[in-house]
Amino acid sequence: MFPGAISEENLKAKVLLPFLSAVGIALDQIDVEKTLRLRLGRGVHQYVSDTASGRLDLLVRSREGENLFVVELKREDLDLTDDDRDQGISYARQLDQIAPFVLLTNGRESRLYDSISKEELKDDIGTQYTTFRGRLTTEDIRIRYEGLKHFLGYSAGNVQIFSRCQQTERMKGLRGNVRQLDRKYIPELYTFRPQVREAFQRFLAGSGCVFAIVGDSGTGKTNEMCSLAEEFSASRVALFFSAGAIPASLSEVLIDDFNWHFSEQLRAPEIVRRLAEIATKTGQSVLIFVDALDEAPMQAFAQSISEFALHLSSLAGRVQLIVSVKSAEWSRFAEFRGTPSALATSLDRSWMAEDSPDSESQPFVLTELSEQELRHAEAKYQQVFNLNSLPAGRLRAHCRLPFFLRLVSEVYAGSREALPIDVSESELVREWLRRKLAATADPDHSRLGLIAVARAAYARASTRPNRESQLTLAALERVPEQDIIQELGNSTHSISNDLVAHGILLRDQDERGRVSFAFYYRQVRDYLIASQVLRLDELNAEQFAQHIDTLLSSYVLQGVLSWHLRDAPSSHVFELKKALRGRAMLYVDTYNRIFDELAAGVKIGVEPYTAGPIGMAFDMPSHGSPSYALYPVGQRQQERVIQVSPASGGSSWPFADAVRKFNGHARRGGANFSNSDPQEAGAQFAYEQIAQAIAKGRLDDLTSDELLTEACIAIAVTYRDKLRMPGTRRSLPDETSFPIDMLDKAIQSCFGAEYYSDLWREKERRTENSPYVKRRGSIVTVTMDSDAMAAARQRAETEAQDGARFPAPNVVNDEDFYQVLPEIISRLRARGVQQISPVLPPPDQLIPYSNAPLPNTYSDDQLGKLIKAFFRLSLGAYKDIIERNFPGLRHRFATYPLLPLSVIVQYKRPEHPDTWRNWGEITYAFTPAETNVDEVSVFVDPPEPIFQFHEGEHVGPKGRKLPYGLSWTDLYELFRPANAPGFGRRHSSGYAGLRAPIRAFAYRLVRENFAELTPGDLLTGIVTQ
Repeated sequence: MFPGAISEENLKAKVLLPFLSAVGIALDQIDVEKTLRLRLGRGVHQYVSDTASGRLDLLVRSREGENLFVVELKREDLDLTDDDRDQGISYARQLDQIAPFVLLTNGRESRLYDSISKEELKDDIGTQYTTFRGRLTTEDIRIRYEGLKHFLGYSAGNVQIFSRCQQTERMKGLRGNVRQLDRKYIPELYTFRPQVREAFQRFLAGSGCVFAIVGDSGTGKTNEMCSLAEEFSASRVALFFSAGAIPASLSEVLIDDFNWHFSEQLRAPEIVRRLAEIATKTGQSVLIFVDALDEAPMQAFAQSISEFALHLSSLAGRVQLIVSVKSAEWSRFAEFRGTPSALATSLDRSWMAEDSPDSESQPFVLTELSEQELRHAEAKYQQVFNLNSLPAGRLRAHCRLPFFLRLVSEVYAGSREALPIDVSESELVREWLRRKLAATADPDHSRLGLIAVARAAYARASTRPNRESQLTLAALERVPEQDIIQELGNSTHSISNDLVAHGILLRDQDERGRVSFAFYYRQVRDYLIASQVLRLDELNAEQFAQHIDTLLSSYVLQGVLSWHLRDAPSSHVFELKKALRGRAMLYVDTYNRIFDELAAGVKIGVEPYTAGPIGMAFDMPSHGSPSYALYPVGQRQQERVIQVSPASGGSSWPFADAVRKFNGHARRGGANFSNSDPQEAGAQFAYEQIAQAIAKGRLDDLTSDELLTEACIAIAVTYRDKLRMPGTRRSLPDETSFPIDMLDKAIQSCFGAEYYSDLWREKERRTENSPYVKRRGSIVTVTMDSDAMAAARQRAETEAQDGARFPAPNVVNDEDFYQVLPEIISRLRARGVQQISPVLPPPDQLIPYSNAPLPNTYSDDQLGKLIKAFFRLSLGAYKDIIERNFPGLRHRFATYPLLPLSVIVQYKRPEHPDTWRNWGEITYAFTPAETNVDEVSVFVDPPEPIFQFHEGEHVGPKGRKLPYGLSWTDLYELFRPANAPGFGRRHSSGYAGLRAPIRAFAYRLVRENFAELTPGDLLTGIVTQ
């Protein structure tokens, strides 16, 4: 034997049995006896394993006792041979019930063989298995799969086969066919949407992370998601989930789906990493489709899907997430307390046109069918439903919404008469219901039950609007069975099962056994509440006006109002316009007052980015919730509140295109002027905007010489490659002092290089057959010649040194460099500053050309001065920011009324100072100052701790009480803050902010203070002013 070779007994005990356990095989499924039962001819014989030759045989069975595979063990010092393979296969074939597979191993090497074909099964087990499965019976296949699944690995072939099966299983409740027309997705009826495909192909060609489809109910979002998933599963791994059928987070369901089918039991991060490796190997990204996010029953699903997108963003587009959601619900997934969610920030821009006016990534908005799409769709529906004619007139206009085309086809299927031309949407739904109810066993009983569900749905929506923020959309649309029975007025009555069987209602039962119902089609619910419960069409204008506030108060009832407006009398429309205009006026007045009276310095940094008066535009769509936009009141639009009624013009969101002309920022969904108390909604939006402005660094803060200088150095160092400053070898250390004139000329040289480069590109663009120009449709790409680029740089540098000035390039990103830095230089020059020098004490033990951690470059005395200056300047910056930005709110910020403060700081050097990011621990406490200025006391490596725990509380030097508590951080986090805000008003990378620790600490205090306030504090503030 080899020295130290593992015996067959040890191999079994230490290697094989633990392995079998790891792939899901229990010990009672393993026959480790040396005697096996073999079938030879008509008899069953006993076989004794030959241990003398170093072989030990095991038989693994299923929990039902079926033979799955034989294991042939050899000693570690013996090689695996064809004879061993043949012997193992012979045993497997001679068992009384054939074992489909043979595992041959010596501990150093393992091989898996098919007992029938004798082929070795390697990486793509699933692919190999499909090649001979036609020769097996259904029972054979089941047993073979039972054995095979213990060896399934994450190869590209296996995972792709799995994904197709997973997709089929997850679509079961959605996918139908021409004989099963009660499902949402019927491939034979699917209409190709060219705009969706073009946008999606661009997304796949890029390295983006998330693609979102939003649209109103009935526009065909689920059809697009199913069709895309099926189409692209032919060439890559594509998984599908319907959020309404996901009981937990996407990560948890992903784990379940994979671990039920693969031998390795992995956690979500490892599964996603394996998928990313497959994408790298195949050159095709892995796609994860999640349909109808808004229907997820999990309350925190919005946060969980956002976290999932955040983790995918680090994979460079190898695993891509595709989601769909109702337009009115998108804001719930796109923002959390005013801060854009990771799902929203991960949206890809590559699908958007290069000349798109949107500077930020947007979801794809799915609208009604185009003329060409409608022609294709109606031809398919006519054939499948045997329609006598194609839709025309008013009816055809309704059919632009896929939902109504489906409804029309179901109502008039097989009719010998031509389709009606002049029919309302309500008449269509009424006829559809009449036919559905007529097909039930007891139409009258079914109709009573349906009306009771509608009444209960209205009562639930109108009496619990305050709970909506804590409920998911799926929960809002479900009606408890007990509420319905109460509406029926008789506890012995029950909901007819026929209403579920005929596709009118959906039945749900939760983990506690509580039953609830929801309408299969939201439009049917809206029709019933509008016409049968409230009878809105029978009300005069005054009566209708009394219902408006209730109808606007709930997501469910907004759908009812939207339905009624399709055929509402003009007097009702007038009353609603009047109500909405009044609400909009209250909303925008509240928003203006909050900034004008409480937070004047913040106003320019929030939507719509103006220091002047703000107006509001809104629309009244024929279906769906209103869109709205805030805009600067000025020459382009002088009215404070306007209603916009844009023509579609082929745009996915005509309202957004219309308001963009006067710098309006379009929104829809969420708590807004139309569905909430307008003043509370205005305060809520102002609160979210302020929180976002603080997080992004958009306050009016660059006012003091110290903050201006710190920002100047931070931005210059961050963009040192662009500056190419003379004498710095393309680098600009933090400790460098330099003339402001040198920096100014470096900026102008950069701007000039881009200016002359743009002129060169424009010249080539106009040159016929230029070798530097590529044209693809409307997209023109110009590749600049390296010599021309060098010439542009040289010319710009020469002219900049001579004092030439160039316009700042029109660049969306890097606002810190292109806009903020020139403004800072202008301010510093106006103050007479000629030399830029760091504001904090420099190192006194600086090691040239060394990357030594900061503590290593400071003596104790100098480090104490550094920390002291940092806290003193940070508190000064905080005070200045509060006074300039929140004059009417300053006393509501917790720290401000306490100023001036005394700061006690203890610093402990690290035991291993060379460790990256381990710069030592900082402990500090704020206490009341004894003078009228901020005081800072710093103790570097004191022999005894400065802060003690005495009688249940922390105390400072000499037992001094710490009324404002004690804080801990790391010196690295203090001087290289991870979450530092950027400098740009609109678009900032944030990297420059990492080099501005004084400003970052001041912002941190502002952020923590503001988080303790509420939108109600803002409302109270403007009332008491």
